[in-house]
Amino acid sequence: MALSIGNSLLNIYVAPTTLFDTLKSERGRSLLPLFLIIAISFASILYFYSGMSTEWLVEQQMLQAQDTSPAEMEQMRVFIEESASGLGWMGAVFNVIYTLIMISALSGYFKLLSYKQPQYRYVDWFRFTVWTQMPTVIYMLGFMALIATSNTADLPLNLLNYASLNQVALHLPFGHGLFTWAETLNLFFIWSIALSALGLHSWLQLSLLRSAVLAAFPYIATFTVWALLA
Repeated sequence: MALSIGNSLLNIYVAPTTLFDTLKSERGRSLLPLFLIIAISFASILYFYSGMSTEWLVEQQMLQAQDTSPAEMEQMRVFIEESASGLGWMGAVFNVIYTLIMISALSGYFKLLSYKQPQYRYVDWFRFTVWTQMPTVIYMLGFMALIATSNTADLPLNLLNYASLNQVALHLPFGHGLFTWAETLNLFFIWSIALSALGLHSWLQLSLLRSAVLAAFPYIATFTVWALLA
């Protein structure tokens, strides 16, 4: 049964199995979800930086450069002061590039899983992966809500990681060997993994358990290796 793009955008949150069953036979659907992910992420990061003072941005960046020499810190300070007005744009563009790389890599992984089912092309898995990343929209809307309800525009730069394992549970200090690892490990990944598992179950006719293991594997492998090397 065909679904409108509006129904699809709703179903990814409330009835994902229905959506993936439909996408299986209608693989050429709109890339509007990708546009939404990119647009909302881009806008939220620009919004985040828009009200920050240059002094605050310099202070925040200096906190992350405590191991550098005084001369290097001074050079960094000058650079940040000169480029402060463009940091939001740089952050937003970097986020878009990161998002596209992650989606492309996961798409390749899912394509490998379907080697026995050649009817699914890479572009089909790219669209599939985009849908599994739709929790990003909710995450970024939550981020914007935190910014809007704050009583100051000078917010800590790691607010963007508000749902990270570190900020929710571990509270590791900056400088800890696993700080960046814990700040990057986002609890919203669980939602994306669950969507991927439901999608693999639908498209590849695998058991839910096997689908969940395969969906989680890229995340588990990445963060396990990272933790071991940290």
